[in-house]
Amino acid sequence: MYNIKMIHEILCSIVFKYLTFYSKHVFRRISKIMRSIDIVDLKNIDYKYLRKIDNEILQNYTRVKMLNASYNIYINNINNLTSLKELITHGNMRDDDISGLNLEILNANYAYKIKNVNHMSKLRKLSATYECGIDNKGIECINLHEIDVSNNVKIDKNNLKHMTELKNIIDDYDDYYFMSSKWKY
Repeated sequence: MYNIKMIHEILCSIVFKYLTFYSKHVFRRISKIMRSIDIVDLKNIDYKYLRKIDNEILQNYTRVKMLNASYNIYINNINNLTSLKELITHGNMRDDDISGLNLEILNANYAYKIKNVNHMSKLRKLSATYECGIDNKGIECINLHEIDVSNNVKIDKNNLKHMTELKNIIDDYDDYYFMSSKWKY
């Protein structure tokens, strides 16, 4: 039979998923049970908290699955975040900063220092638009399901034939805005 403590823990973890970032921290301070629940979403948080995150703070969130590091100069080397599945980074990270990751979704729009994601064998969705440093050589060893190359002159969509699972190529400005709701950034 289930004991009361186990049921309480299960209910708390369900409720925890629907709390805001701030509320999660408050509950973790006041409840022993909540302290055992990991915060895994650092993507869908208010900008006022997002801009305060740095490498030192990320050391406390090693089980994070989603991270928005857009234009945050205080986040760079995130190779210790081995549970990370989804990353949004614009302009602030280099290849070395993500070389230890095997993401499923990467938004590297404007990330001109990221040039190679061939090591990410699990990568299924890639957004490499505008000033992104990724070119055809930087994606030659992966097999994506979806790619957005809008306004990225470095990637030739005709050279993506090696991607046998590729179902969707977004390659122009209008498609980017039309399809962006499907990307769920």
